[in-house]
Amino acid sequence: MTLVRMLLWVVLSGALAYVLYRPIGTIPAVGSFFNPFGGFWTNHRGLDSLPTRLELPQLIAPVEVLWDSRHVPHIFAHNLHDLYFAQGYLTARHRLWQMDFQARAALGRIAEVVGERALEFDRFRRRIGMPELARRAAQNINLHPETRLAVTAYAEGVNAWIASLTEQTLPVEFKLLGYRPEEWSVEKTAALFASFSFDLTFRNNDAAFSKAIAVLPEQTWKALYPIVPPYAQPIAPSAQMNADTLLPSRIAEPDTARILSDTVSTHSSCHCQPLFSPDLFFGSNNWAVSGQHTATGRPILCSDPHLSLNLPAIWYEVQLVCDSAGLNVYGVSAPSVPGVIIGFNPHIAWGLTNAESDVLDWYDVQLDEAHATYRYGNSVLPLERVVEEIKVRGKPSVIDTIYYTRFGPIPYRNHETPFDERVPKGKAMHWLAFEPNNELLTFLRLNRARTYTDYLEALSHYNVPAQNFVFASKSGDIAIWHNGNFPLRKPYQGAAILDATDSLTHLSERVPREALPHLHNPTCGFVSSANQQPSDTGYRYYLGWNYAPFERSMRINECLSEWIAKGQITPEQMMALQTDAVNLYARLILPPLLSALQAAPLSSVEQQCLDELRRWNFEHRPDLIAPTIFEAWATELSSAIWSDDLPEGSPRPLRNLTAWQIAGNPPLSFLDNTRTPQKETLQDIALTSFRAAVDSLIKRYGEFGALWKWQATRQTTIQHLARIEAFSRTLATPGNYNTVNATSQRSGPSWRMVVQLGDTVQAWGIYPGGQSGNPGSSLYDNAVIDWADGRYYSLYFLRTASFAQGIVARTALFPGHSSSWLSRVLQWFSAQWIIWWGVALLATLLFIERVKNGFIAGALLIGVIWAAAAVYFTSHASDLIAAKVATLLRLGSSLWLSVLTGLIGALVGAVGGATGSAMRALWLNTKPPAAPN
Repeated sequence: MTLVRMLLWVVLSGALAYVLYRPIGTIPAVGSFFNPFGGFWTNHRGLDSLPTRLELPQLIAPVEVLWDSRHVPHIFAHNLHDLYFAQGYLTARHRLWQMDFQARAALGRIAEVVGERALEFDRFRRRIGMPELARRAAQNINLHPETRLAVTAYAEGVNAWIASLTEQTLPVEFKLLGYRPEEWSVEKTAALFASFSFDLTFRNNDAAFSKAIAVLPEQTWKALYPIVPPYAQPIAPSAQMNADTLLPSRIAEPDTARILSDTVSTHSSCHCQPLFSPDLFFGSNNWAVSGQHTATGRPILCSDPHLSLNLPAIWYEVQLVCDSAGLNVYGVSAPSVPGVIIGFNPHIAWGLTNAESDVLDWYDVQLDEAHATYRYGNSVLPLERVVEEIKVRGKPSVIDTIYYTRFGPIPYRNHETPFDERVPKGKAMHWLAFEPNNELLTFLRLNRARTYTDYLEALSHYNVPAQNFVFASKSGDIAIWHNGNFPLRKPYQGAAILDATDSLTHLSERVPREALPHLHNPTCGFVSSANQQPSDTGYRYYLGWNYAPFERSMRINECLSEWIAKGQITPEQMMALQTDAVNLYARLILPPLLSALQAAPLSSVEQQCLDELRRWNFEHRPDLIAPTIFEAWATELSSAIWSDDLPEGSPRPLRNLTAWQIAGNPPLSFLDNTRTPQKETLQDIALTSFRAAVDSLIKRYGEFGALWKWQATRQTTIQHLARIEAFSRTLATPGNYNTVNATSQRSGPSWRMVVQLGDTVQAWGIYPGGQSGNPGSSLYDNAVIDWADGRYYSLYFLRTASFAQGIVARTALFPGHSSSWLSRVLQWFSAQWIIWWGVALLATLLFIERVKNGFIAGALLIGVIWAAAAVYFTSHASDLIAAKVATLLRLGSSLWLSVLTGLIGALVGAVGGATGSAMRALWLNTKPPAAPN
């Protein structure tokens, strides 16, 4: 009986191990997760401590790292291998889970981590060829010795950090999601470039545009979707570009487009375009001002790329110094990528905005009945099939077949529902991202560039995603290039779905690199961009029609022109412009709208709303109600103007056209509602849309009052990458999607940078997050409030490793092997459940015979140890992570988290203690009696 009892407790111990110490579906291993010596409790602020010395056998020579108060590493190395190795190691130290998760997402491998809910996401990524895109990008990176050295050294650094991980230092998301990091590789770095290409170039409305031109008269759709719309201020006006890029005669644009563009506002003589901007969501900016107009006599460059806002933050701040390679660069890197993407060195500064030009086309392919061949021009070619295995956590793998044509894949067949609504069914995708490229080389060359010539040489290697590269140099040059690899098209060619059987649509030729829109030291004294049209009607080539609306570019050019006219520009003015919240769309259309309502009969609440708008200065500030009213009105107004004139599913015209209908003098008016017998005027649609807007606000937010304020109706969420709400931040922000401070509910300035060049470079910057990717760190989101409030941090640009101002710690990295194996072994043992089970077993085996008493004693022993450790950690270094996990589990308080931890420890100890007592009882019962004296 004693043996049976012991075996029973051994079986129960095994069952406990199964239940508590292995993941079940998407639920993490509860015992491991709550273990205070290896679970989430150890992902605390203590991990922010900076080591003074590290020994790493992969190094060739010593590396010195200086840390400032925000834990930005300033890395000084004697050779490039060690520099990029250290960058990879330190980036992974802060951001490993982010890097791993983003690489998996790019390659369509999230379902193997989170389960079936990510299956369609993974299928979509495979269907558009993202794994193949990453593979090709990795091949191109490896072909060039400069980029091959950088990515292989960087990968070695990441893997060195992975090899050093213990249960205590493993990022909390791995523990929560129940998986471990894989070895880093060049292909995973390439996957991030593939992901950038997707985010910045996959935006298209070719299918929707096809619907419009199939139904509307040609004159109408060209009026609705002009190549250069009214109010546009192109990045590089043709009059200021080189002669070989200009039209020799009227050959580029249809007459109707020219009629519209002839009336375009000509406020400023030179303009620019920012990083990215789907019509209502993103909106990046960059500009540079000549030293002739600055207080120091040297250029100032500004860059604020806008992206989806995530935690951990998109960017990682770093300084890289290698004197032997002539390199000293500061800026932001993308975790996963060596070098600096946006930044400056002692000689130049540069920034990026998305070009928005068309590099993605869809082809209507004719397949045979067996789906074995397709028509390509006059030829019949075989359809290639690629089989993909999509691993799904907790489920069998899914086998998927992708059909490839010479253009590219057919992501979805006619009977399937696309994951992304931008993807038309049954069409082949031709995406220039698949063409040979090595964008990393551009950034590594920019990192070391000294002159305008160096800048042009660096840009010559860049293809996709096309960007507007703004530039300024210490010597006085300023410039901007709309840079990328663009097909040579006829006007509107590729705006709609193309015919695969027409060889003239195959678009094999490219716009000459030297003919791309650009400005170099323009007479107006500045260059700028905000995702708008790259040039005007005098430009020889067609690059696309669907660019960002006019507001941000016009506001930037307006302010810069005004400040240049008044006197010398300062960095403080540049910061004010990056955080500017004035809505030019409202400033343009609100006066005629208010005039249209002057004699309208209004209710009391409608009158209150009208009074708010009349007092408004057009700024989107959190404490104002007027922005909320205007946005609701603008939405209703746009629908009232366009919904009756467009086929269902057609793209909505740019706000340029809406503004022109209200405030301009268009040759074609769309104000009349064609669905009614009477002819509506501006007064009619202004009143009906205003009333509809007020009604919608009342239904959504209640009676007119504080809940209508912009800070309550438009909060911005900086969302955790895995959509873990407790690890996200929501806050009130100024600005709107169409202000220079282009901030919406899920997107905004991902990095604000202002650089004043000179003998001593001065720079300021901030991003919405922090250097650490650990939610339990005080450096995880420490900059979020300052970012929302429009504050900046001084950037410490060090010239030598002996510089001490702003430096709080130093880490020396040496070649060699670390001797910390003993501490790692002890850390491993303390994190294992079997150890704590064994402690309880050993205690009762030695002292307690009765199983009941052993059960209680073990529960008390381990439960108290775990609970006490949890209470201690909660009140010390683990306070942040405990509060967030308590929120995640909806426990309300970290105290309950400590109680739960103690209970799990008690369960481990109880089973171990009972097992130990059963073993003691068996041992005593089988022990031979003592021999008689």
